[in-house]
Amino acid sequence: MLSLYQLRIFLTVAEEENLTRAAERLYLTQPAVSQHIRALEKQMGVPLFYRSRRGMTLTPAGEALVDYAQRILRLTAEAHQAVLAASDKATGELYVGASPGAGPCLMPTWIKAFHEHYPKMFIHLKTGPTPTIVRALTRGDVEIAIVEGEVESTAFNITPLWDEEIVIVVGQRHAWWGRADINPEMLRGQAFIVREQGSLTRLWEEKTLARFGITPRVVAEFDSPLTIKRAVQSGLGIALLPRFAIRQEVQAGLLHPVRLQNETLYRTLKLLWTAETLHNPAAKAFLQILSAEFPHISVQILGLTQKGGRRTSGPLRHRSHPGEKEEVPSVRSE
Repeated sequence: MLSLYQLRIFLTVAEEENLTRAAERLYLTQPAVSQHIRALEKQMGVPLFYRSRRGMTLTPAGEALVDYAQRILRLTAEAHQAVLAASDKATGELYVGASPGAGPCLMPTWIKAFHEHYPKMFIHLKTGPTPTIVRALTRGDVEIAIVEGEVESTAFNITPLWDEEIVIVVGQRHAWWGRADINPEMLRGQAFIVREQGSLTRLWEEKTLARFGITPRVVAEFDSPLTIKRAVQSGLGIALLPRFAIRQEVQAGLLHPVRLQNETLYRTLKLLWTAETLHNPAAKAFLQILSAEFPHISVQILGLTQKGGRRTSGPLRHRSHPGEKEEVPSVRSE
């Protein structure tokens, strides 16, 4: 019998044409991916890929399976949603925690998609600094958390979503408006608008700037990316912000992103969850919605055969914001 788990892995390898890249997307080891592909080929009785030093390409049999695999997974997702929508489990509540950047910038779009599929389910959103959200998840006050900050804990599971590029943001009257990049040395003496003292984002900002020998000249600190954006627009100073947080302002011509020459800065957006999370039908429904954008959620969370938590990690590809085409960074910051 065909395994949905193996079909997801097969499609990822077919898309990437490379075991290493497929393993990175799936947050699995390369030997594990290879083993699943060999098991699927043994079950089908024919080779599905041509293997060479340059990568893996589909055989005619593999090409035939791609279409069926896509249809099977699509029908499975539709069946799951239809059954849930037709059952008593279509009602329920989910408590989600999010960091100040992810909350207002990302969650509204995801919640809208969730309600379109499950109109009788309700999401309570709590925003706060990453440590606050982590404590809420540990206490059980929230069931899922999406945060940007650095997290180290064995009390819950961590599934990376993607690496978000962090850029220097300037207003219309700044001398760097229109520039693509600057030399890091040019940051010296600039007026910086930063996050509040003690926040993980503030610590990351200071550590990152210190790598270039820069001690920021802080003119203002705020606890909200929205307030920081407004301050940059007013000409008060510059700031370091994730691309997803400034997308609308950039499109409107209110803010401009600037990169550092020969350097790309990232922070990893993470999904936090516990073994108890999957006991809530609303949580599983929300994760199903997210898996349409992040397929590895299906593999690593919804597709797990064993119960209980496990930590997942691995290299990520950069996305400038959800839904946009992925880019491969040339340099990743530590």
